[in-house]
Amino acid sequence: MTRADGVRVPIMEFIPDATDCPPLLVLSHGFGGSEQGLTWLAHAAVNAGFHTITMGHRESGRSQLRTVLRSADRRAALAAAVEDRAANAARLRDLDAVWSHATRDCRPGFAALAGHSMGAQLTMIEAGAENAIGVRGKDRFDAYVALSPQGVGRRFPRGAWAGIGRPVLMVTGTRDAGLEGDWRHRLGAFDGLPPGDKWLAVLDGGTHMDIGGRGRPRLQRNVIEIVLAFLGHMGKPRAKDMPALAGVRYRTK
Repeated sequence: MTRADGVRVPIMEFIPDATDCPPLLVLSHGFGGSEQGLTWLAHAAVNAGFHTITMGHRESGRSQLRTVLRSADRRAALAAAVEDRAANAARLRDLDAVWSHATRDCRPGFAALAGHSMGAQLTMIEAGAENAIGVRGKDRFDAYVALSPQGVGRRFPRGAWAGIGRPVLMVTGTRDAGLEGDWRHRLGAFDGLPPGDKWLAVLDGGTHMDIGGRGRPRLQRNVIEIVLAFLGHMGKPRAKDMPALAGVRYRTK
């Protein structure tokens, strides 16, 4: 498909069998990834009845990762790349194109957006999080899932999440370090959300790769179970319905 500016948006689309206007799940990969990066979650979601689309983001994909890896200071180069206004604006244009495609024939009764790392950044921006990047989302979805969300820092100021009223699930792990600190830095995003169908899952020992589904199979399965439990209740799970998994702790408000 193509965006309004003519740039092609690569996608992978998964449609459940014999379902009229099924619920929608759109997935956004992290920096340096592709539309193939979250297919492990897409396959599980389509089996659960979701029309699922994984987006590729060309302006923050594999080519840009190669540039970062060639840099003398990779950390600084990565920070500049994920904070880049043009790249983030391009991700929102990708989302515009996918939304138009997915809702062309029908508006699903429930639609969710999920992303990992920079994809979680897009997810929270679309949900309405204030940011220092200088871009703004449209809050078109009924629920949001942020895998490895960013906390208070260069991209999101304190109070950034206060206006997010939709149901939100955030998932991290106790080894899920990021550019701005260790895993505990990510908790600032959950702490900043207002009450009302907000959930946090913390996986003991979970790394950034584990939360993104590219680590240990057991933890990938845990993430799938947690996400599908959240989405299975249209973004409004009850505490007793979240899976009781070894090494997983929940917070809710």
